[in-house]
Amino acid sequence: DSSVVAIGALTAGTLKVQSGGDAQSLFAEIGAGRTGTATVSGVGSTWTVTNSLDVGASSTGTLDIMAGARVTVSSDTFIGAGSGVSGTVNISGSQARLITGPVLSIGEFGNGSLSISGGGSVTSPAGSDNRIGNQSSSSGTVTMSNGFWPIGGSLTVGNFGSANLQINANSTVLVGGDLFIAKTAFSTASVSLTGDGAQLEDSGAGGIYVGGGTSAAGGNGMLNIG
Repeated sequence: DSSVVAIGALTAGTLKVQSGGDAQSLFAEIGAGRTGTATVSGVGSTWTVTNSLDVGASSTGTLDIMAGARVTVSSDTFIGAGSGVSGTVNISGSQARLITGPVLSIGEFGNGSLSISGGGSVTSPAGSDNRIGNQSSSSGTVTMSNGFWPIGGSLTVGNFGSANLQINANSTVLVGGDLFIAKTAFSTASVSLTGDGAQLEDSGAGGIYVGGGTSAAGGNGMLNIG
């Protein structure tokens, strides 16, 4: 256990949690000055971050969650957190899972990428704020293939940055709140559904807005089906 985990601080760094291992930290940064990589793999392997997680904080960062492992973040998760920095999260294999807190941002100030495949999932809780391409300098990409992303709150694909959500075969995104595609005039965003079993569902508690928000026109938004 540790209060702060900085992976890739003064030199390139690697964290591995495997074979049913358990890691716990208060804060975590992957790519905290130098390239950082974290891998959590295998059934029963867990990493719990009780505060925030930055993937790509000030240097390139990568988090791989594989084959039944679980990462839980109680507070905010930023992928591509730092300006001009790349952050990547790959979730692959049956029951591989990322559980996030109040905020999940893929492309906060930098370039964020999230891949969910092979039966993996991300779970975003009720009331959460989920963003792809959040700030003006950012870009965010989410790619799903046989993946599952239930969202208890809102999803913004393109807030002030550029964003792409690609939902491929046998993948589902469930949105419990509002879904925005190119929410502001500064954004460019697309959502694409391709292949059998590609699904995007809104619970009915919120609205779906393409090229704007609830009260103002937005940017260039596209929703492509088929």
